[in-house]
Amino acid sequence: MSYPILPSTDNASELVAPLSQQPFVHLRVHSAYSLAQGANKIPDLAKWCQGFKMPACAITDTGNLFGALEFAKTMSDSGVQPIIGAALGVEAEHPEDEPDRLLLLAQDQRGY
Repeated sequence: MSYPILPSTDNASELVAPLSQQPFVHLRVHSAYSLAQGANKIPDLAKWCQGFKMPACAITDTGNLFGALEFAKTMSDSGVQPIIGAALGVEAEHPEDEPDRLLLLAQDQRGY
């Protein structure tokens, strides 16, 4: 049995575009500023987003915001909305456990 993705109303197609036409936005991208985790250079990310017609992209380097300014300027200049974030380690309940990961995205200037 398949379930409908859209609400079952007479004008559902007017409310939401088909999934194949909805833009995709990456919200977990590591750049070269995530040491040993990412190799993406920010100018290359901008070209990639333009090529795939992505309206926005988030940078979420681990434990730092070192690339935030370069990312924001480069993406804005290329017509892609920059979303600034970071993946942070949160101390686990037991010290011998690996830290939990918490992804934070700034919603606006105040959140940043």
